[in-house]
Amino acid sequence: MQRISAVRGDRPRRSGQHHSSSHVASAGSSRADSRPNSRAASRASSRAVSRTASRTVSPEREHDDDHDEGLDSGDSDDLSRTEQNGADGARFRDPGWEDAFDTLLDDLSEKRFSTREAALTRLIAIMSHYYTLEKLDRCRETMVDALKRCVKREKSTHENALAMRALALCFTTLGAGQNALFQDLCFSLKYIITHTGSAELRTAGATALAVSCFVSSDDMADTHDLLNFYVQLLSDQNSAAGQQATALKAILNAYGLLFTCISDPGYARDQCEKAIGVHLKLLESPHTEVRVASGENIALMFEILQEANAKSSKRRGKKERSMQKTAVRDILHTIEDRQAPEIKLKFKQRVAVFDSWTKIRRLQMFRDVLGEGLYTHFSENELLQDIFEFGAAGPNTGRAAAPEVRQVHAPSSNVAKQRTRTLHKGRETRHAAIGAGHADDDWD
Repeated sequence: MQRISAVRGDRPRRSGQHHSSSHVASAGSSRADSRPNSRAASRASSRAVSRTASRTVSPEREHDDDHDEGLDSGDSDDLSRTEQNGADGARFRDPGWEDAFDTLLDDLSEKRFSTREAALTRLIAIMSHYYTLEKLDRCRETMVDALKRCVKREKSTHENALAMRALALCFTTLGAGQNALFQDLCFSLKYIITHTGSAELRTAGATALAVSCFVSSDDMADTHDLLNFYVQLLSDQNSAAGQQATALKAILNAYGLLFTCISDPGYARDQCEKAIGVHLKLLESPHTEVRVASGENIALMFEILQEANAKSSKRRGKKERSMQKTAVRDILHTIEDRQAPEIKLKFKQRVAVFDSWTKIRRLQMFRDVLGEGLYTHFSENELLQDIFEFGAAGPNTGRAAAPEVRQVHAPSSNVAKQRTRTLHKGRETRHAAIGAGHADDDWD
């Protein structure tokens, strides 16, 4: 049996990483000739954002940055990694980003697809590097409608993929309570992932679909449905997805993220039995990134099975425990390396530790979505703080706040639903205080 540690090698560099920046440059020059001078000031104020856009367009570029910084040391036996993120949060601060946001949202309705691509690229940079909750809360419907139109347009698959990345960022920023939006997008995203021949589009779609379900769905049936959907994609090696390494990696990561939501021992066992075969087969892939993602998912399955088995055993008799152990023994024995790695993220004088496959898989997915904006969202985004049990820093100190007892609930739990209702009520109260209709005047 192939050991998990055997697939944790260096991840290779990939070519074609400057494609997105060329889109920004060409679109930017054409915009300068065609747009009124009245928008020049707001565009100038956001130049710092546009200069970073090419670094945030592609998850592949983000992984290259991780590679350069030593995310994977190349030593398969070294399961402890430390990353520096302390300076990232301050590097992109620009008080003019809100004006740029308004202009870029308006640009999503332009006829030229190169203009829309440039606007999407810069919006992704803004939503990654800044916590834009209040802004998005005011223009949620306008923003989502514009992104949905960009996803459906047929002139450019690059535009479609950028719109999906922006939608994933919207879900990450808005947090729980977007189940209606998830349900509205689910069928379309599944159709695109299944029928498109573009690796970029399939990669962005798989990520957006998993993140939206993880953050917003209030029904575990949705999670189960998508797990089966991803397994089917992984199993069909004759499909376009089966022949695209980047798409396979994205689907594996999406599957792993949703697998972390499983708490029922019986379903965990059934899902493992369904998926373990294709994951073991993918360990033989010629692509390093596919072998790594598959191996990490297998380790995650082991971890979830162990936890679920331990919890359920406390409530069952001796005979039932024996039967359950027999049922999962074959799956557990396929995994030889039982030690989870440890990743430490340093945020100035604060350290976040990820010491289980559940935490690591979730971190990897949000790293793909947020890119270099991970620091900002860890510092300000309550959704990520709840998911990773990372308390907010004390005022003006950069140090961790006093330890507190925290409970993290599944998005579908009653506690999470009540929290969502409370947040919605608070937002409605805040909008009423601003004044009826004032919040949406800019978007008419």
